[in-house]
Amino acid sequence: MLSRALRRPAARIAAASAALALVVAGVAVVGPAGGNSGQYVTYSADNQLWATVNVCHAHRNPPTMGVRARMPADNARENLNMRFYAQFKQSGKWHALQHSSWQSLGSGPFMWQEAGWNFKFTQPGSAKSFLMRGMVKFRWKQNGQVVRSAKRYTSGGHPTGGSHSFSAAHCRIYGPPASPHS
Repeated sequence: MLSRALRRPAARIAAASAALALVVAGVAVVGPAGGNSGQYVTYSADNQLWATVNVCHAHRNPPTMGVRARMPADNARENLNMRFYAQFKQSGKWHALQHSSWQSLGSGPFMWQEAGWNFKFTQPGSAKSFLMRGMVKFRWKQNGQVVRSAKRYTSGGHPTGGSHSFSAAHCRIYGPPASPHS
């Protein structure tokens, strides 16, 4: 049962305004950004903005890691772009290894767009391995100007579709086994 205060129009408006303020705060920009600021922003409500490792051929030669990403379309006039990065972990820190060029996904009346990139690596030495991850930078452009940008590191649990549905945060690349006579 509604309290007496919420049945009055002024109280309902105040309660609705407070609730709306909480929702707006929940989708607020995490950091400052502008079209050319060079900073990447994230909106907390972007559940359609993600990156994942969807291919991990760790023992093949050459070893391959595939990174797939999805980004939401804000409106039909924006051109969506992604750039894919491969990183490896060494001494507790992540280091850049390779990256793609900017991939244009076009524009249109879509709710989101997906794209991917496969990275091929030189096989590590005998009995060695490297932990790999992906990172994706996203850009929304309108009239040639960047109006929004973001980045995501790979994480698991995303819908990658197809008959081989794989989604992970990392991929470990292995060298050949050590020779018993070394």
